[in-house]
Amino acid sequence: MTRTTQETIARLVPLTLLIATLACNMPTARLGGPDRPAQAVAPSTESLNSFNDKWRDLNLNTPAGPFSITFTEAELSSALADAIQQAEADKGEPLPIGNTSVVLTNGTLNIYGQLNTSAFQSNGLIVATPAIGEDGLLHVSITSVEFGPIEIDPVLLGDLVSSVERRINAPIQSSPFHITLTTIAIADGLMTVEGAIAP
Repeated sequence: MTRTTQETIARLVPLTLLIATLACNMPTARLGGPDRPAQAVAPSTESLNSFNDKWRDLNLNTPAGPFSITFTEAELSSALADAIQQAEADKGEPLPIGNTSVVLTNGTLNIYGQLNTSAFQSNGLIVATPAIGEDGLLHVSITSVEFGPIEIDPVLLGDLVSSVERRINAPIQSSPFHITLTTIAIADGLMTVEGAIAP
């Protein structure tokens, strides 16, 4: 081996090690996707408590007859974040979607969030339409999904939708009364659910 070759190798080895070290310590790549609007709110304990209190008040103060409950974006964002945490606890592993906020507009639930994997992060938007099923419970169907150039596993979306449905329906199903939802309306940043309750 010539002296020139030895010198070249001697220079390449540290350079290769430096590049490998930088690659291992580089932050996760961030890919494009829709940014959440300025009015999107972060989840909070106060808003989650308000969400839970509304269902509790329904059971305590409306023993029979029709009812109407209105939820804010902050309350739904907090309830969704709590549902995701519960789903993660049940599965024993984190869901790759987090940092979610719910924006209510034009009859739809717009769920802004972040898709996180070991290789990249991407902002995203899931547009879903809620409806009341024949069983008197809330059902959510996904209208569109956008996470930049990333294709989303339908199973992952199913988990997220199930979390939303479960968080709304759980207080109904666990109530000592018979609660049936009849209508749902979304407008001006509010979601109003109407129904009937019977002993």
